[in-house]
Amino acid sequence: MKKVLLVIFALISLNAFSQISVKEGSFRKIEGYVMLDKNEHLDDNDNPMALIKITTENISAEERARFRYNGNMETYFDVHQQEDGQTYLYISAEAATFIEIIHPDYGKTEYTFPFDLCGYCGYEMVVQYVPLGITPISIQQNNYLTIIADQPNASIYIDGQYVSDGFKSLAIGTTHAWKIECDMYHTESGSVTITDGEPITIEKQLRLAYGFINITSKPESGAVVFIDNKKVGTTPYQSDKMASGTYKVRVVKDMYKTTEQTFTITDGNTTNAVLEMNANFVNLAVETDAASDIYIDGQYKGKGKWNGRISDGAHFLEVKKDNHRTISKNLNLVLGKDENLKIEAPNAITGFLDISSIPIKANIYLNGKHYGTTPRVISDLLIGNYTLKLEKEGCASVTKNITIEENQTLTMKEQLPTGKEVTIKTDKTGDKIYVDGNYVGTTPLTTNLSYGSHNLKAERGAQTATKTVEVKTTSVKDEFVLAFGKMVKIASDKIGDDIYVDGKKVGKTSMDIDMPLGKHELEVRRGKLYETRTVQISKNSTSSYYFVPKKEPLEKYLSRGVNFITLNAAYSVAPQTSFGFSFGSVKKVGWFVSAMSNFDFTGFNTIDKSYEEVILTGNAKDTRISVTGGVIAKIGGPVYFKAGAGCGMIIRCCETIAGDYVEYTPNTYKGVDLTAGLQLNLRNLTIGIDAVTTNFQMMEIKLGIGFNWN
Repeated sequence: MKKVLLVIFALISLNAFSQISVKEGSFRKIEGYVMLDKNEHLDDNDNPMALIKITTENISAEERARFRYNGNMETYFDVHQQEDGQTYLYISAEAATFIEIIHPDYGKTEYTFPFDLCGYCGYEMVVQYVPLGITPISIQQNNYLTIIADQPNASIYIDGQYVSDGFKSLAIGTTHAWKIECDMYHTESGSVTITDGEPITIEKQLRLAYGFINITSKPESGAVVFIDNKKVGTTPYQSDKMASGTYKVRVVKDMYKTTEQTFTITDGNTTNAVLEMNANFVNLAVETDAASDIYIDGQYKGKGKWNGRISDGAHFLEVKKDNHRTISKNLNLVLGKDENLKIEAPNAITGFLDISSIPIKANIYLNGKHYGTTPRVISDLLIGNYTLKLEKEGCASVTKNITIEENQTLTMKEQLPTGKEVTIKTDKTGDKIYVDGNYVGTTPLTTNLSYGSHNLKAERGAQTATKTVEVKTTSVKDEFVLAFGKMVKIASDKIGDDIYVDGKKVGKTSMDIDMPLGKHELEVRRGKLYETRTVQISKNSTSSYYFVPKKEPLEKYLSRGVNFITLNAAYSVAPQTSFGFSFGSVKKVGWFVSAMSNFDFTGFNTIDKSYEEVILTGNAKDTRISVTGGVIAKIGGPVYFKAGAGCGMIIRCCETIAGDYVEYTPNTYKGVDLTAGLQLNLRNLTIGIDAVTTNFQMMEIKLGIGFNWN
């Protein structure tokens, strides 16, 4: 009996011995992994989960599926078996510190995570199976070495290899070299032997390897600063972090000699660098005639006087004035010796003008300045171009452009006109015209009249028309109109509107019109704006009419027909939104075209599989395209009815776990699109609403707004 109990105990102990384990060094973080479906991987406490991709060695898919997992009390697990031989284990990231892997035949193993898991991150692990009776010759035991620097951008090396996360699993009993490098900090290094027990951590506070430099220039700021021949700014200058060491500092400023010095920057300190600059200029003051321009070395400096800095050595001074002789002077400036120069005014260059006129005693003006009356010789005129004007009462003025040359006399004799050409009109041709009682011809008549007042008379059978006019020297062209009816002034609130009398265009506002006595229809138009008025013209009626063109009624606007375009937005019960446009033209009956899309073309890139053949993530997209056209007809007023047809589709696409998309046929509609709706055409504004169906399976409502024009 004792032997039987011992055998049973041995079998129980044998079965309890674990034949599975986590492969040494196999657990690591997957760099660059992004969990796309984050909302689906929250634990029961709404905390994010991490993904552990588990692969196995010497374990079949059937046995792999029999694994069970335990952890901390608040750790939740979500297990997914993959076709590629992996197990996707989603685990509470915040709560999990270890994982227990259990198999009913192979026993169990417990693995403590070497670092905290982060939510939505990915990790990988290998679980191996070692049958009973097979014992490895030796099992290497490891421990973790962690190197921590106080600077986040530090680079950590173990045995000369860069370690991105700062920790590494190493064999117990081995010795390893470590190094920390960081820009602007001293390198730290050392060696460590890996021992059993708690993970080994080395923390280092890096020593500064940088400082700062403040650079000033004397006696003036604003000098350009170069450090090691690189331009960095102007004085006063404060640097950013600079590596400790020796630097050449150079300051450059106009009118000063370049200065260069060497300065040393030490760890954690600020070096104050003061550079003395020696002057390289002379203070120069120049004074001359207030209207003269001063130039030095061909550069304009000012008018009348100038003072400022100028480099030592040879320079060329010029004092200039229009139509005067330029004064030039060579300068030789010496450092430490300022110069004050007074330059005489430039001499004038002159000519002569000998001017006479018929009749005499005409007033002479040159560039608007009065120079007496003709005849006259004007001396000491500055050379150059002038505008000459002669004026005398009762005569037309004469204006000419002249040029006065050095030591030359310009002789001129001008005739001043005593009258001018005028035009005399009536509303008809052939009417006889009398001027101051003398017959001069028939209308329309062009003749010369002397300046002053004249009496005009027109005869048409027994009818006469008279008018007293003034021929003026100031006007460019005189035109006199004699009226047998009544002269009426037509004006509007804007000059240039078209005037129609009894349907005939006669001119533009504002103008005077010889209106025959009787009833007339007056109309003033401005594009699509107009005003019409029926008037009775008599000798006693008003002599002016004022118009304010207004918009035509909407019905009259629409009666000419409109072109329209609208921007559209649509919503369907799918649910799905799309956008597009419509355009067309209509009078009473017209046409329209419309195009709509949601601008997601995933439906054209689905894989050749049914949705039943793949594993779906639950995410979906829709592809919507619709092109229709048809007829639009006026119902009444601004309301129009639209109806049409075309082709359309809405394709439901479901995302697979591999990131591809397959077509979901129950919610996919393709075929004929039918549309009907109403459109409101106001003045320049168009609003539309339409219902669209695809194969009578899917319905959407489309709203549009835009503008119209004739």
